[in-house]
Amino acid sequence: MDIYTVGDRCLYINNEWTHQKEEDDDIDDIDDNYLADPDANWGLEVSTLTSLRPSVLTSSIGYAVSLQTLDLGQCTSLTTLPLELAKCIHLRVLFVKGNRNMIEIPPVLGSMPNLTRLGLKSNGIRIVRGKSLPPNIEHLILTDNNIESIDHEAFKRLGTSCRKLMLSHNKLKHFGTNTDCALLKHLELIRLITIV
Repeated sequence: MDIYTVGDRCLYINNEWTHQKEEDDDIDDIDDNYLADPDANWGLEVSTLTSLRPSVLTSSIGYAVSLQTLDLGQCTSLTTLPLELAKCIHLRVLFVKGNRNMIEIPPVLGSMPNLTRLGLKSNGIRIVRGKSLPPNIEHLILTDNNIESIDHEAFKRLGTSCRKLMLSHNKLKHFGTNTDCALLKHLELIRLITIV
């Protein structure tokens, strides 16, 4: 069973979202029809969800539509993120760390306009593709990956809003062309330490 914290409560997960447990609840008394109703949203009005080592992030994350911050820093076995994450339309901050088998930025992130802060530190990302970047990203942390290249579309997407870009400890041999770099008009801070 995977467990996520929601403030001082726990949300128990058993391959799918199952229940927001209150102190008085008896988990055996949960009505299966209630849990299966996506419109119920289970009263899940949370702003922050922090993982405690889940083995997988399932499609049912889409039911947490009011979620604003998701920290998957303890989950180290992800290869991608489910497309249903895009249903979390209020998500502004996402951290995913330590997933060495995640070799690309999950494509679902490219369809999340409210996501402005993204941390993908210590994963296995090899290339940064523009179509996978959130359209209004302001802070992007890609430190300690295996990034070898950044495509032109990524520079175009980053140029619209990115202010802070962290790319240290990667395998970059160069950082775009002059034309690419000229697109980064809002950039205030960039870290490129250890370019090979």
